[in-house]
Amino acid sequence: MMKAPSSDGFGPLLEQMVQALCRHVSDDSPTVRRLCLRGLVQYTTQILGVILALIDDSDESVLESSSTDAVEPVLLNLSIRLQNLQECMNEKIRANAYAAFGALSTYGTGPQRDSFLEQAHAAFPRIVLHLHEDDHSVRQACRNTLKPIAPLMEIDGITVVFNTHWFSSDHRGDYEDFLRELARQLTQNLAARVDRYMTSIIQILDAEICKKPMLNM
Repeated sequence: MMKAPSSDGFGPLLEQMVQALCRHVSDDSPTVRRLCLRGLVQYTTQILGVILALIDDSDESVLESSSTDAVEPVLLNLSIRLQNLQECMNEKIRANAYAAFGALSTYGTGPQRDSFLEQAHAAFPRIVLHLHEDDHSVRQACRNTLKPIAPLMEIDGITVVFNTHWFSSDHRGDYEDFLRELARQLTQNLAARVDRYMTSIIQILDAEICKKPMLNM
């Protein structure tokens, strides 16, 4: 079984191992899938409860029922791990990873606020893109996640965009209208982040080309 290495010097290796496991969660072989899931739930005790919730409970209930004292010390670590899971090919895991990330926003107002806010900005482009992917559960999870994250970002006008019918619609035309209005709000109120968002979007789309199509482009 994998043991979680210490944080000194093994971070990049651990990230590669987790990403490799995520890539093969939807492998054709049931043995490979089972071993990947087993590895993900054992690679670190800090995230054990969260991964079990994602895989077995099919919702973010473990996070929502956790105490602030238990979550805050590992908030940054959890948010990074969940972003890794958002890249999985398995729709169930991907949807639950988005939903759990939204649940983490409950704890993003304390001492770890600034760190979590950076992770929210990092995850934001991917969440917006997956508002219009093929799987309905992922689309709904992304909608549910953006609503609690938006107030933390403190962008004038952005909360209003998430209350429009464009945001809740599955139609391509409405999604395009949503993107136009969102881009207008970001350009006006968060210009310093736009270039970084665009870079992230390009990287995400490049990565998607190498996988099974997930976005309803």
